[in-house]
This record gives sequence, structure tokens and C-alpha cells, in this order.
Amino acid sequence: MSSDRGFLPHENDDAHQIGKSQEVSKATPQELTKLANDALKDGRIDEARQRFTDITVLYPRKPAGLIGLARCAQVLLDWNQAAHHWSSLIEQFPNVNRPAWHQQLAASLSRAGHIDQARQAAEAKLTSTADGRKYWEVTCNAKSGTPEPLRFDHVLVITYGRSGSTILQGVLNTIDGLLLRGENGNIFQHFFEMTRQMEELRMKYPASFTANQPWFGLSNVTSERVMDALRVAARQMLLADQAENPSVTCLGFKEIRYIEITDDLPAYLAFLEDLFPNAALVFNTRELEATVKSGWWAAEDPQHVMNQIRKLERLFDAYADGRTNCYAIKYEDVVAKNDVLRKLFNFLGASFDIDRIDAALAVPHSFRPTQPKVRDLRGPK
Repeated sequence: MSSDRGFLPHENDDAHQIGKSQEVSKATPQELTKLANDALKDGRIDEARQRFTDITVLYPRKPAGLIGLARCAQVLLDWNQAAHHWSSLIEQFPNVNRPAWHQQLAASLSRAGHIDQARQAAEAKLTSTADGRKYWEVTCNAKSGTPEPLRFDHVLVITYGRSGSTILQGVLNTIDGLLLRGENGNIFQHFFEMTRQMEELRMKYPASFTANQPWFGLSNVTSERVMDALRVAARQMLLADQAENPSVTCLGFKEIRYIEITDDLPAYLAFLEDLFPNAALVFNTRELEATVKSGWWAAEDPQHVMNQIRKLERLFDAYADGRTNCYAIKYEDVVAKNDVLRKLFNFLGASFDIDRIDAALAVPHSFRPTQPKVRDLRGPK
């Protein structure tokens, strides 16, 4: 009696699994995908992976199974496995041109620590179209070994969010010898704060030269020593994989987060000029009404956003006033390829090559909002 009872649950489980398998085999890919996505959304990862695996077996010509398996791996932070699935998608569906797959592959490889492979995947994504191949050719010119003799050693694009600065970044990277990196989260503000703190401490403990002092050695850490070290670190951070490339004669970056430090902005910009000697400061703005409708700004109170940006633009103008290394340009000037853009190139000492600029502008740029309220809005490309 007890033995029979022991077998009953097992027999019922087998029958249940057989029935479930039959249901799965009869399900449409859409039905299976919904079941899998629901499981993934609810955190039932094992069930989601099984359903996505079912899709790959029953419907091998559908990419949904591999996409789902890649997403499951990403939820589990298994970046190697995620990269494997994204790579399999690209290989098994060569006629389905999905740049997002290449993007996900590059991101997974990067997070797994395979930087060189990630860079190759990102390049493959960009060069999968004729426009992309031309863009790659004109914006990776720092490898050509024919840099232009520019007037500056550094270029800093000073701006705010949704100003079209990524387009300007692409356009400026068409200049031979100039390597203009993108945003870094205002990382150099931490350098700025560190120099302030070190100098405050040195002035507070000015005689800490001997080992019987609690701040021993601090008095030797002068501002000049700190800046010398930070300049090397900052340059290496921006150069990264191009650290040994002699063709890079001018280096810089663009950043949008100056709106977060308006009270300290003049001092911070002066610090950046010290950190990056012989720098051109390019102040990039955009018509306010278009800016507040673009990207994440569209989810905020437009009047508040306008007031913030107006204040920042006044600070830009005040800082640039009387300085010969500053230049102001609008997003509208860049996309119109007008005389203001032409004069920017002249200001930098660069040739204005309209064919190269057209090639840069032919490729979409910038962040794609994902928030439900703003993801369908069109900002600068």
C-alpha cells in the first residue's frame, strides 16, 4: 500500500510532463514567446530558459529563442553566455540586419572583459551599412598617420543634454589627428575636488615634514605635483587604446553634465584648462524649445528646464568673454553645415572637408531614450 502511494506522485508527474510537452509542441512561436517572456518578467529564469530553448528546437528559423536565452543570461550577469547567444544570432541569421544584436554582443563582451572582441563587434555593427563604413573611414582618421597641424593640443566640448553634442563629436572626429572622446560622467570633477582638498590640507598642516607629525609628508604634496600626476592620468584615460598612436596630436572629449555644477563652473572650467593645456573650449548649445522637447527633458517641466539651461548658457557666455580659445556653436549650425561650422574648423586650424562632414552626418548619433514617456520622441540624431 505504502509502496503504491510512493509511485503515484511520480506517475502523475510523468503524465504531467508528457502532457506539458505535447502542449509545448502544439504551441505557436508567439504563444511560447509570451510564456517565456512572462516567466522572465516574473523572475522564473529556469522556466524562461526552458521555454526559449523550446523555441530554438521547435522553431529554429525564429530568432526569438536565442534572443530570449541571451536576455536570460544577461539577467543572471553571465556575460560570456550572453555574448555566445548574441554571436549565435548574428551567425545563424546573417540576412537579418539587426544592429541591436551587434550592440548587445559588444556590450556583453565588454562586460565579460573581452575588450578587443567588444571593439571588433562594435565596429562590425557600425560598418554593416555603406554609410557606416564611410563613417568609420572618416572618423577613425587618427590612425592614418597624416594629422593636420592644429592650433590646439586639446579640444573640450562644453554643453548640456540633448544639445546635439554627439553629432558635433562625430563631425569633429573627421579632423585628421583629432581624437575627441565622448562623455565620461564628469569624472574630472573628482580630480578637481581632489586638488582642492589636497591644497586645503596642505595649507592647514603646512609644516608636516618630519615623521613625528601626524600628517607627515603632506606638506610636500604641492598643487604642481598633484596636477602633473593628474595630467598624465587624464590623458591616458582619454587615449585608452590609442595611447601609443603618434597620429593623435589633439585630444579631447565632450561632456553634458556641467548643468549639475553651475555654482562652481568658472573655477572648474579654469581647472580643466590647467588639466588639459592649450585647450580649445567649444560651447555647444541648441534652440531651447527644441531641447526641452527632446529625450529625457521631455518628461520634465519645460519652464524649469529652460531656466536651468538659460542660466548655464549665461555662464558659458561669461566665461568665454574675452578668451581667444573659446568658440560658440549651435546644433542648428552643425546640421546646416553653415559658416559658423566652417569657422569652427578654421578656429581649430583644420581643413573644412564637406564630403567628410556629410559622411559623418549621414549616420544616426546619440542616445536613444527608453523611458515610456519619451522613447518615441525624436531628438538630434
